Amino acid sequence: MSADVYFKRDIANMLLAAYSGKVQTLTMFGDDPKAAAYLAGIRDTISTLALSFGISPELVIPTTVAVRQLDRDNGF
Repeated sequence: MSADVYFKRDIANMLLAAYSGKVQTLTMFGDDPKAAAYLAGIRDTISTLALSFGISPELVIPTTVAVRQLDRDNGF
């Protein structure tokens, strides 16, 4: 049995990649309110996973200002 060890930074990078991928996918839906609600759910999920690994959600999810700008840029 192997013992894989991941550093917190590795986990944070994986969570950031998952979040970024979802944001990129959601850009296809423009200003659809369901897409905005879905993005909010993704943020909550990624935050929960980050906290479960002892990682600050701010490391894997852009700051509120950046998220607002990102949302505006992507039509959310």
